[in-house]
Amino acid sequence: MKKILVAIDCTPSAYKVAEQAYSLGRAMNAEIVLVHVVDDAGYYMSPIYDPIMGLGTYVSTNIVSSDTLQNTDKGAIHFLERIKSHLQDEKIIISILHGNIVESILEFAEQEHVDIIVIGTHSRSIIEELFLGSTAHKLIKQDSFPLFIIPTKKIAGES
Repeated sequence: MKKILVAIDCTPSAYKVAEQAYSLGRAMNAEIVLVHVVDDAGYYMSPIYDPIMGLGTYVSTNIVSSDTLQNTDKGAIHFLERIKSHLQDEKIIISILHGNIVESILEFAEQEHVDIIVIGTHSRSIIEELFLGSTAHKLIKQDSFPLFIIPTKKIAGES
């Protein structure tokens, strides 16, 4: 195994996902790539999604401006940098992707010739599952890349 793509959201549980993926990467002597996908702008205007913190109670009826998207990118980069610092490995690569979460992860994985995709999954309410679906569930349906799923519990303060 040479390259592991670790797709994370910007929630506190992402640290657990990154830590376990990093341990796997070290055991396999693999390169680690941390990615976060900034989803399509319409997604951020839904009543239960916050572009930085993930699912929550964020409500916006405004059209997302380019300034807002730039700030979202900056926040995501800052979060990935904090995780990289937490793992104490300067060789970790970070990348921000844009678009549909599942499609962006799979396209990036193909372009970068990754060997495995690591994601976290945590329980959502039935309404959230029906409205948003599950990124993990959608990735499980693909057959291009092995998938390593790390279960996480909601952490206090996590929406």
